[in-house]
Amino acid sequence: DFTYMVSNNFGIELLAALPFKHDIDGRIGSDTVELASIKHLPPTLSAVYHFNTAGRWQPYLGAGLNWTIIFDEDEKDALGDASLKLSNSVGFAAVAGLDIAVTERFYLNGNIRWMNIESDVKLDGVEVTTAKIDPLIYAINVGWRLGGG
Repeated sequence: DFTYMVSNNFGIELLAALPFKHDIDGRIGSDTVELASIKHLPPTLSAVYHFNTAGRWQPYLGAGLNWTIIFDEDEKDALGDASLKLSNSVGFAAVAGLDIAVTERFYLNGNIRWMNIESDVKLDGVEVTTAKIDPLIYAINVGWRLGGG
């Protein structure tokens, strides 16, 4: 993630990532079977508020929007010849984190974020359900501040 600090306390954060892969399971009769796998990119833009910016320990909270781009649907044998398509998703996101200053510019960071990801699922062009992913994401990062302290 990248954060541009608009002021000492307020920043704009962009989360970017390599594609994630998820398996989709479903029930056929009383059996749970793997139906497909998908890949997705979840770019997220958040407004973040940093507390205690003069201290070594700098917690922050933020909220924003997530846009999940879903692609590369791979149907498994359980679907036979059926075609599966999931829609992209736009939803709310939240983040809570902590920066720990090691030097004036170098810091460690840990955060947890939640995203509301809901995708319409179509089977052979007919909407059959909504997939709810809603992940909790944990991260440990190292950071470097550009410019002054």
